[in-house]
Amino acid sequence: MKKFLLLIIILLLIVFGIGWFALPKMVESGLEGYLAEKVPSEKIEVKMDLQNPLLLLAGTVSHIRADGSRVTLDPLTYDHLTIDLNHVKFNMLKLVTEHRFEPESIGGGTLGATLTAADLQTYLQGRVDNIDNLQVEIDDRQINVTGDVDLAGLLSGTVLVSGEPLLYDNVLQIRPTDLKFNNMGFAGVTTNFMKPIKVYDFRDFPWPVTANKVELSNHSVVMTALVR
Repeated sequence: MKKFLLLIIILLLIVFGIGWFALPKMVESGLEGYLAEKVPSEKIEVKMDLQNPLLLLAGTVSHIRADGSRVTLDPLTYDHLTIDLNHVKFNMLKLVTEHRFEPESIGGGTLGATLTAADLQTYLQGRVDNIDNLQVEIDDRQINVTGDVDLAGLLSGTVLVSGEPLLYDNVLQIRPTDLKFNNMGFAGVTTNFMKPIKVYDFRDFPWPVTANKVELSNHSVVMTALVR
């Protein structure tokens, strides 16, 4: 009887030891697959804090950081996306049986996203009415959208709309601040008649996030958000 119990204990220790060393790789592989599905990108690098194996065995990763390049979140493509997540609890049963990483809760985190002028231009083309050959430039003060206008041959020329990024109701928008047609300004027109241009609704992000900051830097729109 004692030998049988000893054999059972040894087998349990062997299984526990195999799991101890295999589990981090399983979590890493499952997490990479999960992120590839939720935030498709050309390249993504994932780092996890695996210094506490007991916490991992309990189904929790204390910290996850993912850096993605050329991340597609319909309808936009972000040049760079950084995700920091804390105390991520996952479904251990599905990881072991289905090799699938499924978060059950996230204890908060941060998100950083960079949108270049070229990617914003791609998004706006076809979404801004009556402007052809649309181009976007971004400096440290404003976003400049230029293009050609031809209204049934009655009015034609080059239009320049300048604006600033803003966050309203968890949506990234461009608020027009200045309008010029053939280098002629129209004071007050943008404020009274031109509506903000919706760019991205953060409520569509794969996890609940609240965008809390937007700025212009290095010819890009740079945003940060809190993961709830």
